[in-house]
Amino acid sequence: MTLRKALATALSVVALGALTLMPPTNPPPAQAGTEINTQKMKSMNTITGRTFDYQVADYKIRTEFLTEDKLRWTYLEAPDGQKGKTAEEKLDRRDIHYGIILFAWTETDGTNVVDIFDLQTMTLHANAVMPNGKRFFTETALSEVK
Repeated sequence: MTLRKALATALSVVALGALTLMPPTNPPPAQAGTEINTQKMKSMNTITGRTFDYQVADYKIRTEFLTEDKLRWTYLEAPDGQKGKTAEEKLDRRDIHYGIILFAWTETDGTNVVDIFDLQTMTLHANAVMPNGKRFFTETALSEVK
């Protein structure tokens, strides 16, 4: 085999290997039955007007959803004299699945919050990064206030 032919063969093998590592330009079609009807999911995940109580550490908190992208939280109980403290937050929102909604916001003190409300299991996955960099991550039961 000539050097030119060997080089051409080697380049072909490298190019073929690179092509197999490249992601497809179009995602494969969804398998039958796995598609999520976005409109149906959003209607099932309507949260405006709903109110939830939950306990995080020594804080009992009430969260009222004023709209689909705005909530008000209030400390019903707080160990540090902040009982009654309240704030309204503009939300970024992502509907994950039926009854599972991710909400994110930044509070005025710089605390970044990402909460996942799992309304199927009535569980809150609460996550926050405080202004000082301290991270907070917990899971707690939700109680809907009627």
